[in-house]
Amino acid sequence: MEIREANHKDSKEISRLITALTKKYVTSEYPENTASNLLNSMSESEIEKKFLHGYIYFVAVINNQIVGVIGIKQKCHIIHLFVSENHQNQGIARQLLNITIEAFLKMNDINRFTVNSSTYAKNIYKRLGFITQSEPEVRNGVTSIAMTLVLNN
Repeated sequence: MEIREANHKDSKEISRLITALTKKYVTSEYPENTASNLLNSMSESEIEKKFLHGYIYFVAVINNQIVGVIGIKQKCHIIHLFVSENHQNQGIARQLLNITIEAFLKMNDINRFTVNSSTYAKNIYKRLGFITQSEPEVRNGVTSIAMTLVLNN
């Protein structure tokens, strides 16, 4: 497996991966219009816009296929962390997070990463060391849980 920084040419494959998993594990609890808006925010064109706006993505690649992705905005806020179903429970999410932490520690003076986790992913983030910061919150119809990972530099 290779983990590398992604670029806009990866937008289609990133979108495909995160959209499929979001449909399966997240949007089933939302009204149709909320689910549609959330999925539209993950379209290929929206991922391309994120690259243009300075978001940084790292991808895990096996046999030339993206099997995992992490996306970061505002220097330390995770917006996407997904691993394909066939590759889950193999430590890929942890490896993506660790490489992201290493890269951002070199570029920025940071001491934490934040995420607004879906209710489905809350326990995954807990296993990665994140701490819940608040009760679930609903914004624009989407439920999320603020979580923080404090870094020991």
